[in-house]
Amino acid sequence: MKKILSIILFLVFYTALQANDNDIKNFITNLYQKILLRSPDKEGLEFYSNALKNGQSATKIAKIFIKSDELKKQNLSNQEYVKRLYQTLLNRDADPKGLEYWSNLLNKNAISRIALFYQFAFSDEFFSLTHSFEIKAYDLDDRKEAFLERFYSYILKRESDEEGLNFWKSKITDVKSVKEIARFFLNSKEFKSQKISDIEFIKVLYKTLLNRESDQAGEEFWLKELKKRGKESVIESFLNSKEFKDLIIESLFTKERVVFYTKVDWYIQLQGKLNLNKKATLYYIDLFDNDKDTISKLHQKGKKVMCYFSAGSFENWREDKNKFPKSAIGKKLEGWDGENWLDIRDPRVLEIMKDRISLAAEKGCDGVEADNVNGYENNTGFDISYEDQLSYNKALARFAHKKGLFIALKNDLDQIKDLVIHFDLAVKEECFTYNECEKLKPFIDFKKPVLEIEYDEKYIKNENERKKLCKKANEIKFNTLILPLSLEGSFEYSCNDFRKISFYNIYFSDPENFHGYKGGIDVNITNSINKASKSVHVAIYELSLRSVTDALIEAKNRGLDVRVMTDSSHLDWDEFQKLKKNGVEVRGDERSSLMHNKFIVIDSNETWTGSMNLTYYGVYKNNENFVQIFDKDVAACYEEEFEELFSGGYKIKNKTPQKIVKNGIEIDIYFAPEDKILTSAILPLIKSASKSIKFMVFSFTKAEIEEALREKKLQGVEIKGILDEGQSASRYSQYQNLINDQIDVKIDANSYKLHHKVLIIDDNITLTGSYNFSNSAEKRNDENSIIVKDKEFTTPFVKEFQKLFEEAI
Repeated sequence: MKKILSIILFLVFYTALQANDNDIKNFITNLYQKILLRSPDKEGLEFYSNALKNGQSATKIAKIFIKSDELKKQNLSNQEYVKRLYQTLLNRDADPKGLEYWSNLLNKNAISRIALFYQFAFSDEFFSLTHSFEIKAYDLDDRKEAFLERFYSYILKRESDEEGLNFWKSKITDVKSVKEIARFFLNSKEFKSQKISDIEFIKVLYKTLLNRESDQAGEEFWLKELKKRGKESVIESFLNSKEFKDLIIESLFTKERVVFYTKVDWYIQLQGKLNLNKKATLYYIDLFDNDKDTISKLHQKGKKVMCYFSAGSFENWREDKNKFPKSAIGKKLEGWDGENWLDIRDPRVLEIMKDRISLAAEKGCDGVEADNVNGYENNTGFDISYEDQLSYNKALARFAHKKGLFIALKNDLDQIKDLVIHFDLAVKEECFTYNECEKLKPFIDFKKPVLEIEYDEKYIKNENERKKLCKKANEIKFNTLILPLSLEGSFEYSCNDFRKISFYNIYFSDPENFHGYKGGIDVNITNSINKASKSVHVAIYELSLRSVTDALIEAKNRGLDVRVMTDSSHLDWDEFQKLKKNGVEVRGDERSSLMHNKFIVIDSNETWTGSMNLTYYGVYKNNENFVQIFDKDVAACYEEEFEELFSGGYKIKNKTPQKIVKNGIEIDIYFAPEDKILTSAILPLIKSASKSIKFMVFSFTKAEIEEALREKKLQGVEIKGILDEGQSASRYSQYQNLINDQIDVKIDANSYKLHHKVLIIDDNITLTGSYNFSNSAEKRNDENSIIVKDKEFTTPFVKEFQKLFEEAI
């Protein structure tokens, strides 16, 4: 099994999802225990868990277990096979009706076991379960395999072989190619040698090409046609049917559904001229009022688009208003002129809504939000039951998913327990105002976003009320916007921005869990660059990450001010050359000493800084840190330094060091060589220590720092440190002096680099940045250090130190 998956993994280029390790391992353990009836071996558990974390689909992994020799040897009955599918893919016991239904289909050969496996794997329930683990349920490759497995099961009546399956998958390029594949199987010697009856031939065509059982009327019709026209002509009729074409397009050529997890930055505007320059990842706009070109422009800016339409009401201004039968138009919606409830029991209404969903797909929307889907609890003028509404809402979700769209459930709180697995996110208005938020918890449990809106004037006018609301919203992981009821974009406050005002994120590389250069800090960096609306300024010593280069080029193509500063000796690196060829201005420092900074400033409001170069080793192999800070004053300091560097150091006189107070937290920013970081920052920090000093430093050659540590050691301050193995062996290193002074210093265990430049004082103050404890850093190089005097900020650095210290030698 592992050899098969190794080949598959080589072809996987998905960005790794940030998944919960325990959930993933539980999923794999369940496959071992429920399918193979044994506990997982350590190697297998790690192998398959890592595959999922690297973007492999859960369907692909589960299929390997389902088709394994270990399972075949168990000789399961059809009923037992169905039970296993429930237990592994749905994580529950089979319900009696489902068990009977699927077992009967298997017993009468109406469906093959592998086809049934895909029925479960492509279900909304499996999709939601895997979504809660933040792993991919299935992908286009799985859909191709499911299609081809029908050919092997029903036409050739045998299992697929890996070589054949991969060959035919490579041949699927368009509808015409699929027809050619079908003709090959149906005209193969292997099929013809079976000499099946005419009725069996018709049944094979239905199951293979239409993915359903034949009905009696269809069988009678095609038997007559078979006698008149022959098999080849009947095959062509099936292949040229609208049903076959629609099935192929939905199965093989519909885009993959966009997936969001719990937190998502979003923007809604349903009236007025659309603002295309919001930072939000997800735009929520009107389906009819926005054309394909507008949606395309949003996509070019890296946005995803959810298109709004009302699925439960008639609106007398919509372009499709004349399609609605008068008998299906009911009472007025209170407070909304020109809008009436619809009788969603009328099948014609559902067909109109399917047309709207198809329109959304044609325009390029990534998803839809179907409003007014709670008519059963309103005075509509029709006797709509709970079950009527449930059936209608599920039908909307099924059709949206067929079109490759995600779909949001709007306001229908009392049906959430029955609909949460079918819908991809929830939209709710004023749940805090009406004390209804608890009912949305099932979406959060599945890690599906809740987009929530509050309209109360007190939140718009009173900052303290906003803060209290946002604190509640963020505690329960809602994505709350405060908006005017008109939704025309005149005022907007995002509680997700309030969350950011907490105002930083701290990232550490994780070389122990290296998974093919995917899913690292570069994902967060590129997400920020993709959200930029004005400018991206980068001062970086080394750049080799293609993802960052591509994000910078895309930002440039969006018309942003994108500039990059580096060390002159690296200007010939491929990624810098690629930036220049695509119009990004890249400059070298033109100095013999190093431009050693590693910082990014986005929109003059967001700053990234730390020890990490934008390289594959920096993100995935070395021990590094990179800090993201949302503050215009911090950004202004780094912006000023960037402009000084970019101008050659002559046009602008830098005014640092700077002391900034943000949310009661003091932040000090220094740039070398002008700010004399050694005497202005590092030595005073060491002198101020009263309990403990911790350091993680790549290069430590500065004798003054070693002497200051020795003095604090004599004063009884606990001192611990970690140095990079390679650098500590240098004849200039202070490592031996530290040992001689009985300071508890260790050599890192990473076979690559411990590249941190971190000093921690009393577990309450952190210094980080690009500045090594060296003479070059102090006197020659362009460097930066940032000091944050806050225990909460410092705690992650303490944990990183403790982890590396335990591993160190």
